[in-house]
Amino acid sequence: MTMALIVYGITVSVLLASACYFLDRGLRSLKRPTRWVWVTGSLVAAGAPFASVLLARGPQPLPAQTSLPSEFLYEVVGGMALEPTGLGNLASSIDQWLLPIWLLASGSIFLIGVGTWARLNRAARGWDSETHGSEEVLVSDGLGPAVFGLLRPRIVLPRWTLELTQEKRELILLHEIEHKAARDPATLVWGFLLATLAPWNPALWWMARRLHLAVEGDCDARVLARGVSPKRYGKLLLEVASSSRPLSAFSPALAEGGDTNLERRLLMIRETVRRKSIPAALATMVFSAGFVSLACETPTPPPAVEPDLRIETAPASAAAHTLSGVEAGYHLVRATEDGVEYVRSVDPGELDLVNEDPDNVSLTFLEKEAPVESSRRVVVNEDDSAGLRPLIVVDGVIVSDPSFRESLTPEMIDRIEVIKGPAAAQLYGERAAGGVIKIFTKH
Repeated sequence: MTMALIVYGITVSVLLASACYFLDRGLRSLKRPTRWVWVTGSLVAAGAPFASVLLARGPQPLPAQTSLPSEFLYEVVGGMALEPTGLGNLASSIDQWLLPIWLLASGSIFLIGVGTWARLNRAARGWDSETHGSEEVLVSDGLGPAVFGLLRPRIVLPRWTLELTQEKRELILLHEIEHKAARDPATLVWGFLLATLAPWNPALWWMARRLHLAVEGDCDARVLARGVSPKRYGKLLLEVASSSRPLSAFSPALAEGGDTNLERRLLMIRETVRRKSIPAALATMVFSAGFVSLACETPTPPPAVEPDLRIETAPASAAAHTLSGVEAGYHLVRATEDGVEYVRSVDPGELDLVNEDPDNVSLTFLEKEAPVESSRRVVVNEDDSAGLRPLIVVDGVIVSDPSFRESLTPEMIDRIEVIKGPAAAQLYGERAAGGVIKIFTKH
């Protein structure tokens, strides 16, 4: 189930990230802010796996027709499609460890972020405080320029900026003041926390990175809207980038992001001198809507349904009977008849005949049980209201005799899985229209 959630989360996140990318391009063509696009996309992508768990508890809708092979992927990662190859148990075992690893990774990344923030707070206590114009700033030994802080964001300037001309210093301050007014550090922390919820999701981390770029691009647009020359502002970005040192991933900065993001920001600045392009914006928004539609049509993982099991007490004489009515003991074997495999029990006398007959090579011992003394048995309650009975599969083999379940004791069973709907039909055909109950014994 955990692996299926991961597959679903990555699939939806990739589609939403593509939608956000095209919507970002369209809004840039219209000279509109785009940070909200990435915040919303990240929120939906991070919450999709958790929402699918809640939806799985409610009534299940009819399966939708979709071109995405998500259902097959769920079966593969859950071990259902791998069962005939013998890898199903391995996939199930891996799936059991994924949730603890997921929680451990999320907690570790969160603690690393908190530790980074705490170290910056300690370092900030030793920085000088100065007033430039009407703004109070912190002067660091080399970090910045950037804005630092959540509840009380403050501007941090490296000491070397004090040697710049007043015009350049005021332009740097103007950029950081815009970050502070928009409370951009909180926006970046929000993106980081959403990505932390799914540390295994590369698309979500990419969206957090694009959020950082959108925050800087929106800030650049607001600075240029104040009448600043795009050419002069672009030269300042290049000059500051050669000397600046990033404060942290949560601190918006004038030249943060390395050469790649700086190049993208310069291209965004160049677009500010162009006219709005409504046709280009509409075209990109159509692509965005298409990816959103695919994300909405992505099938959610099948619910992890626990079978209705009861341990009942029956008369000792009834519990001592096996499938064939043998009272003293029995052997479970896998037999082949007319090309169909099934599980049945045989008494010791029949086993002697089997051993003496070389033609009975299709019989495979599954488990040898001592004489049944317990009066405990497992009863699987089946809903036959629709006239469909579930298919019973024991250790990968279809059981043709329905009474076989009554001879199972809790000590014999390792685990039980339930498959419903299209997943069952795809694995076992029309005979699984009523679902599949897979029983794994301790052999």
